[in-house]
Amino acid sequence: MTVRRFTYSLTTLNLTVCFGILYNIVYSIFNWEQLSAEERWGVVAVVAIGLITMSAAIVDLILQIIFKNKKTLNLIGILVVLVYLYGIFYA
Repeated sequence: MTVRRFTYSLTTLNLTVCFGILYNIVYSIFNWEQLSAEERWGVVAVVAIGLITMSAAIVDLILQIIFKNKKTLNLIGILVVLVYLYGIFYA
């Protein structure tokens, strides 16, 4: 019986998730007073964006399990990044 090893590699979707998480943390630190004003809907929005970002990381993990070809993986990752960015900025 052969054990198949999975290696998690760097992709365009990984980089987008990393930058998204960092941006979310930095934005929350510097704008906390504005986010927590009134009924704290800003905090809810930041948490929602964080959850969307983490779901993109899960999608990346699933795509890396399905596609072994790096070129195909990165092309599909770019499409997912575009959908992710559209959802964050325009939804």
